[in-house]
Amino acid sequence: MVEYYAPWCAHCKKLAPVYSEVGKRLKEKGSKAAVAKLDATKHTKIAQRVGVDGYPTLIWYNKGDQTLYQGERNEEALLDFILDESKSHVRMSTDLAEAKQFAESNRLCMVFWGDEKDTHYENYYSSAAFNKDIAHLAYGDAAIKKAEGIPNKVKISLYRNFDTKRIDYTGEYVLADINTFLLDYRVPLVPVYDGDISKRVFGDKTQSAFLYFHDGEFKDEEAFRKVAWDLRRKYIFSEVNVKTDMGKRTLKNFIEKAPKLPFIGYVHVQKKEAYRYLFSGDINAAAFQKFVGEVEDKKVKKIVKSEPLPTDNDFKAVKTLTGETFEDFIFNDFEHNIFVLVYTTWSKNIKQIRQEYAELASKHKNNNVSSFTEIDATKNEIYGVKVSNYPSMVGFSKDKRVEADILNNAFKGNDFKGFMEDKMDQVEAKIAKNEAK
Repeated sequence: MVEYYAPWCAHCKKLAPVYSEVGKRLKEKGSKAAVAKLDATKHTKIAQRVGVDGYPTLIWYNKGDQTLYQGERNEEALLDFILDESKSHVRMSTDLAEAKQFAESNRLCMVFWGDEKDTHYENYYSSAAFNKDIAHLAYGDAAIKKAEGIPNKVKISLYRNFDTKRIDYTGEYVLADINTFLLDYRVPLVPVYDGDISKRVFGDKTQSAFLYFHDGEFKDEEAFRKVAWDLRRKYIFSEVNVKTDMGKRTLKNFIEKAPKLPFIGYVHVQKKEAYRYLFSGDINAAAFQKFVGEVEDKKVKKIVKSEPLPTDNDFKAVKTLTGETFEDFIFNDFEHNIFVLVYTTWSKNIKQIRQEYAELASKHKNNNVSSFTEIDATKNEIYGVKVSNYPSMVGFSKDKRVEADILNNAFKGNDFKGFMEDKMDQVEAKIAKNEAK
């Protein structure tokens, strides 16, 4: 470990006796690890090269790799970190059953066929240091390698308890390529959809996913896996068995009226809104790949929960919007300002509120400036507008810059109509102000 310090730094002075004691204890324990110091104010080029931007900066070096130490600066914390990091991440073994046992007990095991003297061992060791969550074994006995049927040119194999149980590495023996190999093969290519996959799709760091829904038989596995392999670093690919409890919930959340099984769905979460798309037609690799391209080019219509439009909708002062018509109506009308009352069937006093809203719309129906609409959020999905309380009124200007004036729970009393008129005046003023810019 190297401490980059400045002579005038108070924190460096405080660390000095602690750091010195760590060095002594390492020596007492017979550790090969050591601590060192470098005056960063004198060796500025070195400090800049390693990224020193404050004092003291502690960096751990191990076989060419460097790690910024960000733990506590006390004796025990520093000593524990150095002893742990200086341990060999690779253990020499003479029993191949050990590697297979690691894999079968839900752990990956990466094997090196050779010993520390081998030309490629150093990069294998560095990869082991990066991937401490899996087991790393080395077999120096060539007879063990031969008995396992490993090709002569292969130096690294990955043992797993899923899909193909042993994967031989055939790439270049450089650290980046070895780590990429591990990234590609450390998890199943097409895992069964479960809670962990759900968190990856809907959690804080979202990943888009293609889901193969089936009733117990993965009929199109070969085609699905082919596309999955080509796009494995970009999307999640998973199978959903709708006969399981998890599968039933996933299907219900994905689509209200499911098509004939099997089918493929795509889920993309953006700004906490889940966009869902359906692949229709015969499932083969070429057709599936085409669907992926159309999704990426935004040529596929998303699935939206939607109720039927009323037959008399064109003659009403307040037009009903649905999940399917909402975006087209709002974003294709450039002649009117549009007001939308978003409500739920269980909203308090909703019958009276809708009636007074209709009276307000009738009053303004001849101004030819504004359109009045409503949408039932219990029967329709709405994208592009965030509403957290019901009822809410949202206003859209002619150029479609959203000016949302959310009523939330602010309305109290009986004069909802007057309250709405006041809110509409505010929204129209904001719209006019925006359009004047």
